[in-house]
Amino acid sequence: MKTDVILTVSLYVVMAILCLIGLFMRHSAKDVFTKKLLMYSVGALAIAAALGAAFARSESLVTVFYWLEGLALMLGIAHVLISRKLFLFQATGGFWSELLFTGAILFLIAGAFTGLFQGLQRSDRFLPALASGLLPFLLPLLFLYAYMAWLAIPPRIYRKWFYPIDRAVPLIELNDTVRLNFRVAKAPDVTELATYTVKAPIDRTLHDLFHYMIYSHNAEENPEQPILYYEQNHEGSLLGWVFYKESFGGISKQFLDPALTLTRNGIKANDVIIARSFVSTE
Repeated sequence: MKTDVILTVSLYVVMAILCLIGLFMRHSAKDVFTKKLLMYSVGALAIAAALGAAFARSESLVTVFYWLEGLALMLGIAHVLISRKLFLFQATGGFWSELLFTGAILFLIAGAFTGLFQGLQRSDRFLPALASGLLPFLLPLLFLYAYMAWLAIPPRIYRKWFYPIDRAVPLIELNDTVRLNFRVAKAPDVTELATYTVKAPIDRTLHDLFHYMIYSHNAEENPEQPILYYEQNHEGSLLGWVFYKESFGGISKQFLDPALTLTRNGIKANDVIIARSFVSTE
């Protein structure tokens, strides 16, 4: 075996040892260095050595690299599932403990694979970068923690708008206007939305515009089919409204703040603004 191969394998072993030292600094050696860990490491080395011996027969390094990526990903999934059941210190150590342990196993696998692969290769080819095909071994762990972090994000609370029955209807002057399309739910949870095309000044808030729009519709344009802003059976209970724009066929929603102007809400000419009402206890 060439000196450069020996040095590369030695580097992987040193990196694995450093990861284990990091684990010892976070947990007691008694909790980490157990028979389970020894057997687990031996099993990982055996699998890596078997892969190195099997792939050493291949003449195409590109083929070996692609196969190695796929197998590393599957081994990474198995590692996350198995190691979480076998090693209790991971449950208390969190992300860094799991990353250090996974890193130690990855470097051991890289060392065993590189040693057997290059040791059985008949040609003089040596490609340390080939071991980078093992990096997908880390992806399942990183994906798991990214998903857990996403679940931990508290749901965004959208401030509802309520019809201001104790305030005068604002005066809307049609200066510097844009053409907008409103799709409005005339009652809570209705499936069919009424469409209105309006001209609105860009420097007025959505609060003022919708206040004026409801008043104008209910009092002047179509009082027979009003837009409800209170619960039908409890006139004193106001409905809460939310405003949003849709994109990508309704998959994505951009919620709008009624206290901001059209410009600050990012509303442009010919945008479609959806207004829905909900029974609210607030």
